[in-house]
Amino acid sequence: MRKVPSIPAKAFILLLILTGCMHASFAQQKKIRVLIVTGGHGFEHQPFYNVFDSIPSITYDTLVQPRANALIASPEVNKYDVLVFYDLFDSISPAQQEAYISLLKKGASMIFLHHSLVSYQNWPEFIKIVGGQYHTSPVLVNGDTLRANYEHGVNIPVKVEQKDHPVTRGISDFEIEDEVYGDVEILPQVKPLLSTTHPKSMHYLAWINHYEHSDVICIQLGHGPTAYSNPNFRKLIRQAIEWSATLSPAIKKNVPLDSIVLSDPFILADSTTSMYYLTGTGGLLWKSKNLAVWDGPYQVAKPDPASWMGPKPMIWAAEIHPYKGKYYYFATFTNRAVNIDTVEGRVIERRACHVLVSNNPDGPFVPMQDPVYLPANKPTLDATLWIDTDGKPYMIYCYEWLQNLNGTIEKIALKPDLSGTTGAGKVLFRASDCPWSREKDQHGKNRPNKVTDGPYLFRTATGRLGMIWTSWIYDVYTQGVAYSNSGTLDGPWTQETAPVTPPNYGHGMIFRALDGKLLMSIHSHKSINGHTHRVPHLFEVDLSGDRLVVGKPYIPG
Repeated sequence: MRKVPSIPAKAFILLLILTGCMHASFAQQKKIRVLIVTGGHGFEHQPFYNVFDSIPSITYDTLVQPRANALIASPEVNKYDVLVFYDLFDSISPAQQEAYISLLKKGASMIFLHHSLVSYQNWPEFIKIVGGQYHTSPVLVNGDTLRANYEHGVNIPVKVEQKDHPVTRGISDFEIEDEVYGDVEILPQVKPLLSTTHPKSMHYLAWINHYEHSDVICIQLGHGPTAYSNPNFRKLIRQAIEWSATLSPAIKKNVPLDSIVLSDPFILADSTTSMYYLTGTGGLLWKSKNLAVWDGPYQVAKPDPASWMGPKPMIWAAEIHPYKGKYYYFATFTNRAVNIDTVEGRVIERRACHVLVSNNPDGPFVPMQDPVYLPANKPTLDATLWIDTDGKPYMIYCYEWLQNLNGTIEKIALKPDLSGTTGAGKVLFRASDCPWSREKDQHGKNRPNKVTDGPYLFRTATGRLGMIWTSWIYDVYTQGVAYSNSGTLDGPWTQETAPVTPPNYGHGMIFRALDGKLLMSIHSHKSINGHTHRVPHLFEVDLSGDRLVVGKPYIPG
C-alpha cells in the first residue's frame, strides 16, 4: 500500500474548509479494503500499483503467492471487501480450493485480471469460477481444438457491450495498446461487458460470471504500462472494485425448492403477506407464494460491522420469528478473526447466537439494544425462540461440543422485546443423554455422540412439549426427538429411543402452511467429491396425538 504524504496542520484545516461542500456521504464512507494477489508472472510494479493509488475509495494490501492462498484459507481473508487477482499460479491445495468455493458461497467479491486467466490448469473448478481460462495445452471444446496464444503491443479496438452496467457506465468504445489472448475458452453463460473484433484476440475482453452466490468479474486487459495508464482501463478497474464491494447476489426466479443448496432450512409461513420466507445458513433469504418455486437469494441480515461479529461474519441457521408485531432474526454469527479458546488442539473461533429485528419478514434485519446475548467465552449456535407456559420468551440454543466435549441444549430468558437476555443459561439436556447417537472414543469403544445441533420445539394436540434436535450415528446425520415430562422447558427431558426422520436428514423445523397443512422443513446431507451437499426437503407431519409422527415426503404442487 502507498503511504499518503503528511500535510501540515494549517494546510489540513484549510483543506477541510475548501472541501466542505463535498458530498457528506463520500467523506463519511469507509474505504473499500482490497487484497491484490500477485505472483508467478512478472510485471512493472510501480505503474501497476499506480492504478490502485489513483482510486480514492480504496485501501489495499498486496500479497504474493503462495502466501496469498494461505491467507485466503484463513480467517484473515474476512477483513477484505474485494480480492483482485493478478497472479499466474498453479499450486493450490484441496483445503485452499475449498476456501475459494466457501468464500464464493458467501457472496465474496473476486476480480480476475489478465494473466490470472492462465492459473490453475489442473483445477477443473477454476474455469467455472472465472467463466473462462487460457489453456496452456490444446483443448477440445464443442468440437473445436483451442490452441491458446498471445501477442504483445497490439492496438485493440474495444466495444462496450453493457453501457448501463455500473462496471462500464460512462465508458465509451475505446482503443488500447495491450497484449491479446487468442483461442481462450469462455463459458457460454458469462455476461459480457467488453468485446473486440481484433482477429488475433478472444472476442470478449471482460465479463461477469455467476458462481454460487457471487458475481465474479474477469478483465483480460492489463499487461503493461501502456494499458495501466489508459484512462478507460483505470475507470474500468475502479468501477469494478466499487461495484463488487457493494454487490448483492444475483436474484434468480422460479427456482424449485430441491434446486436450492441450503443448510438448516427454516420456513416462515407469513399470513400477513401470504408468502413463504426461507432462510438458513449463509444469511440469505428466498421468497415463495406456493412452496414449489422460489425467488432469491436476497441479503437481509445487516449486523453491525463494528460489533464483536466483525465486518463479514459467517451466518448459520437463521430463523425468522414473528413476535408482537415485529420479525426477529435468530442466527449464529461467527467472527473467524477472533479465537476464544483452544481445546484438544482445536482452535475455537468467536461464535454466538444473536437476534436482529425488522418490521418486515424480508428485512432488513438490524441490531437491537444488547451487544451480546450469550457469554463471549462460550461457542453457542442454532438458537430458536420459544414462549413457555409462564408466557415469557426464551432463547433455546446449543453450547457447542468443541469446548465442553459433550454438547448441551440450553435455555436463557429473553427480555420482553427480545432485545437481550436476562440471567444465566440453564442446561436442558446433554448430548450424552441420547440413546441412539453413536461415535467411537479414542479407544475405539462406542459411546453417545458429543454433538447437539438444531433444536426446535413444538406442542402436540394433547399439550405435550417436544423438541426435535440433530446429532450423528457415526457418520450418518440423524434427527431425534425428546419430550418434557413437565410440559415446560425445565423438563426433565426424556429422549425417544429411535430417530424420528430418515438417515442423513437433519436440522428440521415444523410449520403450518398457509393452507393449514403441517409440514417439516429439513435438509438432506451427503458428500459429493469431498464437498458437503445439503438441500431443503419437506415432510408431512402429524401432531394430532401425543407424539410427533413424521410422514411421507411432501412435494408442493
